[in-house]
Amino acid sequence: MEDTLNRLIQIPAMRDCAQDDVRKFIAQGECCELDSGTCLVNINQIIDKFYILLDGSLRVYLPQGSTDNAKERDIELATLEPGQCVGEFSFIDKKPTSATVITSKPCRCFVIGTSKLEAFLDEHQDFARCFYYNLLAGVIDHAREGNENQQKFLPWDYHDLW
Repeated sequence: MEDTLNRLIQIPAMRDCAQDDVRKFIAQGECCELDSGTCLVNINQIIDKFYILLDGSLRVYLPQGSTDNAKERDIELATLEPGQCVGEFSFIDKKPTSATVITSKPCRCFVIGTSKLEAFLDEHQDFARCFYYNLLAGVIDHAREGNENQQKFLPWDYHDLW
């Protein structure tokens, strides 16, 4: 538990959260080891788990078919590194997932059921404020990265508009 605590208190989702609250949070979930190629989330799926990547990396993509060479045509969205979350969009808006996420190499994740997470946040308001603020900051970072990636495909320099 101490190793998990030391890892979680350093990640963006736990920034400025009280260490005692993080310790209580850890008690609600578990760590799991995942082999390379393990699917955590399929696109358009209602999920019941929230993941925090502790070690390894995850591939986030839009699948483009089911043929043998479909992987070559998949649309890559991101590579997640330790400290990043999986399932935060669906946790916040309660909608199906918007991408598929698989392990790109062996990983270790902290996983908590979404109903347990909701109950924990209801009972620990200070932690909830900190956690939601940090999740929002992460979602904003995703949006900004997406904007920057889209700008690469514009036929003009968008700065010229101002």
